[in-house]
Amino acid sequence: MTFKLSQQLDNVKNPGLFFDIYNVYVKDNCSRFPRSVLELLENENWYGGSASNAPYYADLESFIMSEPGTENASVKLKLVKRAYVAQPFEIEIVYKGVFKLDIPNEDFISVRSLTWRYEQFLFYDAYKSHKIDCQMFMHQIEWVAGKVWSICARDIEVSWKALGS
Repeated sequence: MTFKLSQQLDNVKNPGLFFDIYNVYVKDNCSRFPRSVLELLENENWYGGSASNAPYYADLESFIMSEPGTENASVKLKLVKRAYVAQPFEIEIVYKGVFKLDIPNEDFISVRSLTWRYEQFLFYDAYKSHKIDCQMFMHQIEWVAGKVWSICARDIEVSWKALGS
């Protein structure tokens, strides 16, 4: 299910329609999302255009995976946003209880940065067939080069920090 990635947003005259549809999806499924996702989606720093505190057009500085193979598996992304903003800042995103990670092959990673373009949260129901109710989410991040990363986890924490000039 895709709501607001380039496949939708780049090919229509009214991309706002997809944001409206996505907002209805989140509202209709709010009981299926972890609280941390809903709080992030309500955070004014998360949304906005390229000149806002949102991650759009921020560059990936680091990717760290910790404790793979355990229930405590986590992924930390550190992004830095310098373009379109008066004051550069850092965004740290920590995914906790990572269940699934899908990162397609990234070509030319040594010569081309990974710049965040679009993203969306979907609920993820890994145990539905086992009738186990476990609130999880899938965060899909589309980079400017067109690759989409999917991170499925139980919890997310995001923080912002201003960088010196």
